[in-house]
Amino acid sequence: RSAGRLYGVVPFLYPYHADPSDYFRYTHEALENILQRAGYKSIVINKIGVGSFTSAANLCSWAIKIKPLVFLAWIMALNMDRLLSRLKSRNHNYYIALSFVATK
Repeated sequence: RSAGRLYGVVPFLYPYHADPSDYFRYTHEALENILQRAGYKSIVINKIGVGSFTSAANLCSWAIKIKPLVFLAWIMALNMDRLLSRLKSRNHNYYIALSFVATK
């Protein structure tokens, strides 16, 4: 219960992994709620890998065996998300992970 700072990163968009089970995914809202209930006051949450194309590249790049093609897929995804984010604000609802800093 003493003052302190908590740093962390949690995955959001990740394939099913039974190790031993897969029960829970943190959204930015759920993470903020959990940290507030734990007594943290100053909470900063950042989305990592924002955009629908970036999320798709993250899920699909494991299947591409040729590394230069993986790199090209990521470059294309990042640029397409940059363009799409200008047109659709909802594109920020797709993300790979969250990083956070919370202070008591």
